[in-house]
Amino acid sequence: MARNGLAHTKPYLWNERYMMHNSEFIHRKVFEENFGEIPEGMLVHHIDEDRLNNSPSNLELISRADHCKLHLPRLGYRALIPDICDVCGQPRTEKEKAGNPHRWTCNKCRGKAYREKKKVEHLS
Repeated sequence: MARNGLAHTKPYLWNERYMMHNSEFIHRKVFEENFGEIPEGMLVHHIDEDRLNNSPSNLELISRADHCKLHLPRLGYRALIPDICDVCGQPRTEKEKAGNPHRWTCNKCRGKAYREKKKVEHLS
């Protein structure tokens, strides 16, 4: 629905980014019609990065983490994925990098810091 409460009957450009129709992103609608339901946590990505090209051959399903890896450098961020923990200096596991690629500490050091913080909060 539009802000005035009326449903749009023609596709329109939303926020200068994506085509919409009746409050739905057209690229998601096209993907679902051609390939089936979109699983939770997955995103529909425009392969050629042209958001107006919603042909089924230009759409692919990828995870949010992979989508961020593709687009953060384009947006001007330096999407570094640290291999070594800043606290202990040990290498981060592939599972840690996949779960949160931009964290600078390993799960062990992060858990230790969290427990120490809770202990201080509990004592005060």
